[in-house]
Amino acid sequence: MRETNRNDCAAVTARTRPCLPGSMYTDKRPCQVPHREDLRGPDVFRVQATCRSTRRYPRGVRLGLLFVALAAITWGTTGAALARLGVSGNAAPILVGAERFLVAAPLLLVAARVLRPWRQPRGIGFALAGLGMASFQICYFSAVPRAGVAVSALLSICSAPVFIALLARVILGEPVTRHRAVALSVGVVGAVLLVVDAGPALGPEFGLGALLAVGAGFSYSLYAVLTKRALPGTDQFTLTALTFTVAALCLMPFVVAQPGQAIDLAWTAGPTILYLGIVPTALAYILFSTGLRRVPASAAAIAGLLEPLTATGLGAIVFGEQFGLIGVIGAILLLGAVIATGTKPGAQSRTQCATM
Repeated sequence: MRETNRNDCAAVTARTRPCLPGSMYTDKRPCQVPHREDLRGPDVFRVQATCRSTRRYPRGVRLGLLFVALAAITWGTTGAALARLGVSGNAAPILVGAERFLVAAPLLLVAARVLRPWRQPRGIGFALAGLGMASFQICYFSAVPRAGVAVSALLSICSAPVFIALLARVILGEPVTRHRAVALSVGVVGAVLLVVDAGPALGPEFGLGALLAVGAGFSYSLYAVLTKRALPGTDQFTLTALTFTVAALCLMPFVVAQPGQAIDLAWTAGPTILYLGIVPTALAYILFSTGLRRVPASAAAIAGLLEPLTATGLGAIVFGEQFGLIGVIGAILLLGAVIATGTKPGAQSRTQCATM
């Protein structure tokens, strides 16, 4: 087994510490990637280790970043579409999420069968990830009417890295470095400033909406960590299709319990439901999965910041949502903390893995 140093990005076997496609280790130990001889059958993939000191990404990585960026932009339109729909109360947001997944799940199943050989994931991790995604829909779609598009997007998206770090420590055994702990603390401060600034202007239900948005961030982090744990032995297309199918089944009881309201929602808001199911769900996750195969995880996270920026811009331009100075500072701290969680001091001496 060969090891890498700061100047030599040689690949080594994965017997001691595997590096999955698109992943990046940010500690001081060298990144280790699997050789083809160490894997069998469908688990074989080719990984190229490249030095962080490279000034420009290869063409394949740049294309992957474009895919992730497009996915993030489409995700950022979800809150605006929901606000445009004008849903309110406790039932309607859940029905929107359920009908959105009833549109997306069949499309993802077809895409998984057409684009990749079907490989059933082992265990029930994908089912638990589906539960997390269903919970994310319920929390996020209930938060937007109460807390607004911009605040809901920022709190849910930017709180997710905090929960991901904690859950990854418990479930995956990944360490929380001092640098990342500081970044996460800054993110918490930014979230508090954002809530304090926007709360008085958005009505008495803002507190509940902010809490639901944070719950959406936790639910998404549960989905992300469990998906990462279930990835070995399957492909991202199959795993995403099965996960979203489980989420759709979990949300079905809300449709069955209120058939009249569900039919009325589908009839009066059919184009919006189709848009939510096709563009920011099925298409966005296909783009994200395709891009993630080409880029490091930290680069994908930075490109994913276009999601809250898109949501914030739409909230300000289309719906007239505004932030005061405290809110602007909080938003900057939040986004800065998310960027910092994917970086580390001494970046030029770090090794990254990019799947080609």
